[in-house]
Amino acid sequence: MSRLAAVKAPTSTKGSLLLGDLDAYLLAHTNETCAFQDLLQDLWGDPQAKRALEASIHRIRRAQASASRLEVEYIKNMRGVGYQLVLEGSSSKPNP
Repeated sequence: MSRLAAVKAPTSTKGSLLLGDLDAYLLAHTNETCAFQDLLQDLWGDPQAKRALEASIHRIRRAQASASRLEVEYIKNMRGVGYQLVLEGSSSKPNP
């Protein structure tokens, strides 16, 4: 599991999520496109929480950038569809 799994998102009364949950979800679906709606429903339970998802992706990317010399993964935005965790050196096949 990624070392980023220990990073926590700020908690709120609604839609609180550990960044580790999002990181683990993306890691479990490496090189697959995870649709926005699937992420929102599976992790937040709220299909309207897109802003919270975007903020969490931003936090994970920032954490990856600060550890970039050790990390070999990045999160790709599949415009209009979702996100994809790409591991360096692995075959990234298009997955709609």
